[in-house]
Amino acid sequence: MEKTKTAEEIITDEEITKVWQNANFGDTPKRGVILEAIKHVAQGWSNGSTATAIIKELGLVDFRNGHYGLSDKGLEYLLTTTHQFTSEESEGIVKKLEEALNPQYMNDSFTWNKIEKSLLSILNTKS
Repeated sequence: MEKTKTAEEIITDEEITKVWQNANFGDTPKRGVILEAIKHVAQGWSNGSTATAIIKELGLVDFRNGHYGLSDKGLEYLLTTTHQFTSEESEGIVKKLEEALNPQYMNDSFTWNKIEKSLLSILNTKS
């Protein structure tokens, strides 16, 4: 199994600065805004246009079947920043994902929402 990347390796500070431009979210740290925005996407919620533009530019979301969903990079960032998993836990998550990702359903937005919500429930019970 490959070494898990850090959040800073997945998205560099330089990348964030480049897409951030004049965005203003008050005192909330940039990475905090990004994390909350991708959590919203994973839960099927919407974000404001500025947060959506930022996470889209960073490659953390894809537009599929009429809505935004986490990209592979977005899912990796979410898992990395939310919890540190043991290798056993990581292998279990990967196995469940492989089982869930039946090729016949890959373009089905309901399936993607179900997968993303399942991952969030895993993350919420890991606390």
